[in-house]
Amino acid sequence: MDVVTLIGIGVGLLILLAVLFIFFYLPKRREKNKPVVKRVENEINLQTLRKIIKNPESTTKELKDAVDIVIEKYGNISKKVQFQISPEFDVYYEMMYMLCANPNTNKNIILYFDKELSRRNPDYKQEIAEAMQKGLSSR
Repeated sequence: MDVVTLIGIGVGLLILLAVLFIFFYLPKRREKNKPVVKRVENEINLQTLRKIIKNPESTTKELKDAVDIVIEKYGNISKKVQFQISPEFDVYYEMMYMLCANPNTNKNIILYFDKELSRRNPDYKQEIAEAMQKGLSSR
């Protein structure tokens, strides 16, 4: 074997290793960056998101994705009628309470949920703050 053949074999092996790297390593990295909560209209509803927030085994990423979807799709609560709280607010109260009590949450998720929910529903600002306070004190 001469030197040219050895160099050709070495270059060929390097190219083969590069191709194998691209096929096996890079797809796994892309899968890690996918959102944990799938944003499929038919599968996600408020009850599913509530279960994710309520589950103490939900990761921080799952909680963040669930809160984002709640704010994006279900962030507006029907208005109070003569100071009467809407029955649908109970779900949001429970979600805020459980989010604050969840061991995998953090202050950024809680404050984002509080701020956005209060901004979209100023009538319920006091009740949202109360739910947050009770959830934090239950930790």
